[in-house]
Amino acid sequence: MTDLQHVAFCGGGSGGHLTPSIAVAQTLLERSDAADVTFLTSSRSIDARILADARLPANRVAVVQQPISSSRSKLSLLQSIVRSFFICRRLFRKRRPEIVVGTGGFASIAGVIAAWWLKIPVVLLEINAVPGRANRLLNRFARSTCFGLDVVEQHLKAWRGDVHKVGVPIRTVFSSKPLTAGPQQCVLVLGGSQGAANVNRLCLNAFAFGKVWPDLHVLHQAGETEVDDIQRRYRDLNITADVVPFVSDVAAEIAIADVVISRAGAVTLAEISAVRRPVVLIPLSTAADDHQRANAASLVGIGAAVSIDETVGDAASRLNEHLTCLLDSFDTRTQMQDAQQQLAAPNATDQFLEVLHQIVSQ
Repeated sequence: MTDLQHVAFCGGGSGGHLTPSIAVAQTLLERSDAADVTFLTSSRSIDARILADARLPANRVAVVQQPISSSRSKLSLLQSIVRSFFICRRLFRKRRPEIVVGTGGFASIAGVIAAWWLKIPVVLLEINAVPGRANRLLNRFARSTCFGLDVVEQHLKAWRGDVHKVGVPIRTVFSSKPLTAGPQQCVLVLGGSQGAANVNRLCLNAFAFGKVWPDLHVLHQAGETEVDDIQRRYRDLNITADVVPFVSDVAAEIAIADVVISRAGAVTLAEISAVRRPVVLIPLSTAADDHQRANAASLVGIGAAVSIDETVGDAASRLNEHLTCLLDSFDTRTQMQDAQQQLAAPNATDQFLEVLHQIVSQ
C-alpha cells in the first residue's frame, strides 16, 4: 500500500463538514510520521475552533456559506468562490497534495475545482443520505465519492463516477460499550454545537407531561443563550439536571446515557450508533433538502431509533411517549441497541483511506 504523504481537505461551515475529515486526518498522522495534511476551510469561526480543538492547522479560505435565494447573493457567492479558487490554486502550486478530499459545503467548491484544474485527483466524502448541493455540483470533478449512509435512490442513480459505501469516519474515542443500569437513569439532550431552541422547548414540554421523574438525571446541551432559563425550568419540574452551553466530552456522556435526544446529523448518528445508545431523533425541519429526515429514516427503518416531527402540534407529547417507553423498558432499549449494530461502521476511516491509497497508487 502506497503511503499518503500529503492530503488536502476542502470544506467547512459546520461540524458535519469537518469532523469526519478530522478523524481521517488524525488516523493518517498517527500511522505515518511522514504524512501531512492541509485543511482549506470557510472563514467561519466554528471551523477554526473545531480544528483548534483537534490540534490541526487551518488555512481559512474566504468562502462563507450564505443564502443564494436572490440574484445579488448568488453573485456575491460566485465572486467569493472565484477569489478562493485563486487562493487554493496558489496554495496547491506551492505545495502540491497527492489527493484532495472535498468534505462538503460551499467552502469545498473552490479547493475541489482548483485541484481538478491542476490535475490533482479528487475524492468526495458525502456522509448524508441526501447529498448536499456542493457535492452534487462537484461530482463531475471527482474520481470517486465515498458515502456514509445509504443514499436516497434518486440521487444515487444520477451520480457520476465510482461510488463506495464506507460509513461515516468518526473519532476513535467512540467505541461500543454495553448498556449499564445505574442508580439514576440518565437522559442526554444534544441540540447541536450551537444549541437548538426547538429541541430545548420540546424537551421541557415533554418532561412536563404529568409523569413524575424522581430518579432521572438530565444533561442538556442548550447553547449559549438559554442555559439559565432552562436550568430554572428543570428545577420547577423537580428534575435533576445539568444544563450546559455545550458538551465537551460527547463520547463519555453518550456512553453513560440511557437515552439520547438528538438532531439527526450524520456524524451524531454515527457516533451514537458506534456507542450504541437508544435515541429519540428530532430532525431539523429546515435542513437543506430535508436531509436530516432522510438520515433519521435510515435508523428508524431498522428499529435503531425513533423519530418525531418537530413541526406537528403534538410533538412534545410524542416525545414524552417515546421517553417513557424507553426509560421504562430495558428490553426495548436493548433491542434498539442491537439494531444499531447494523449501522455501526468501525472500519469507516480505514475503508476511506484505502480508497485514497488506491487512487494515489494508480
